[in-house]
Amino acid sequence: MKRRAVGVLIAASILVTSGCSPAPTTTEEPLTQQQAERLAIVRLQNLTAGQREITVEVDGEQAVTLTGWVDYERHVGYGAVTDTETGASLGLVNWTLGAIAVREQAVDGPELPAPADGWAAAALDPSVSAFTAALAIIVNLGSDRPENPQLLAQSDARWLRTDTVENMAVDVMRGPSPATTNSPSATPSRLVYWVNAKGLLLALDVGTGGTADATHALFTDGELVELPDFTAQTDG
Repeated sequence: MKRRAVGVLIAASILVTSGCSPAPTTTEEPLTQQQAERLAIVRLQNLTAGQREITVEVDGEQAVTLTGWVDYERHVGYGAVTDTETGASLGLVNWTLGAIAVREQAVDGPELPAPADGWAAAALDPSVSAFTAALAIIVNLGSDRPENPQLLAQSDARWLRTDTVENMAVDVMRGPSPATTNSPSATPSRLVYWVNAKGLLLALDVGTGGTADATHALFTDGELVELPDFTAQTDG
């Protein structure tokens, strides 16, 4: 496959389908109060952790994998992007809530300290592609306060099934639709959360239009690292 630069992934829309194995058939159920309370603290738990290691797989016209970190205190992400099929490096990406910087030179992984030159920055537009949508969602999964569990329990959020992530038991829950109301929505939420007993997010599915899961992200805790922020720079 011809190598495609990360910049092309950001500049062109990508039609995506699921990169994960089909989920087992489930009977969706409203959240119990306990489930709603755990879902309510997912973003708070990320902020409390401060930093999470991530592996993000996006399938589509070109399947790509991002490995790196998100600092939820600073709302900064950094990682290396590879072609999932060939393993070829597509460069580095660094992003915040509103901006993204890309360095298209091949690397061996998410290098630290990050290279200081060769970055091109732009606004982070979630509507451009599944890749940028995933980045925008993931970096925004930290908050200094919990959601309202009562509203979550009354919303169209649903418990889907039990499962495991790295041998750890989780509940798989679909979050509320973006425009949450107290009545069921015809359009399911794009986000499916894999949450352990402590309300810690271990995986996230991001779908398109409420259909197949287009992006699958894994979250783990690891050694704290200093993440760069090149999002205000131009080509150097």
